[in-house]
Amino acid sequence: EYQPDRLFGGSGGSVEEFFGNKKIALAAVFSTKISGRPDDRVAFAERADGYFGEGAVGEGGNGTLAGMPVEIHILREKRKLVGEARAMRLYRDSVFCPCFRGDRPATRRIFDVMLSGCIPVVLAHRHVDRGTGTAATSYFSRGAGLSNADVYPWARGSFGDAHPGMGIDYSELVVEVPAECGVDCIPPVL
Repeated sequence: EYQPDRLFGGSGGSVEEFFGNKKIALAAVFSTKISGRPDDRVAFAERADGYFGEGAVGEGGNGTLAGMPVEIHILREKRKLVGEARAMRLYRDSVFCPCFRGDRPATRRIFDVMLSGCIPVVLAHRHVDRGTGTAATSYFSRGAGLSNADVYPWARGSFGDAHPGMGIDYSELVVEVPAECGVDCIPPVL
């Protein structure tokens, strides 16, 4: 249900129009039952009411951020979406969408969020790239040594030494929250 014409009011409009079309400050749809890696998700789910006010978790969330509603949907045992179309509408109607690491390095959620016009919020893990020995950022691992260029298509640095500046700089498309600070730094960064 991707609708690129809705990003800037359908007319190639301004950033003001873009944010004016948003109805929700932050939307998150995720499961806390990720095999082996639920820590960030569980912490965010447990603390959401403290971050955004009582009732931030659930349909039509009662929490707020900068005076706008917050909707956080925790997928329980079966890990089924609140409905694919509903999730895409939530992303499209929201300014920020947390994207926590998943089962695989390149999680689909970050692309769903970006293509829906929501700004991904990621925990940025800093490390030394195994291949190059240089400082790198990873949105999906702690100490695995894989940088965004290793996993995300079209990432700057993924085209080799012959074209070091070619590709997308993902840090320009997301809000990076220092992973060492964790989910507690998401609200103050936003």
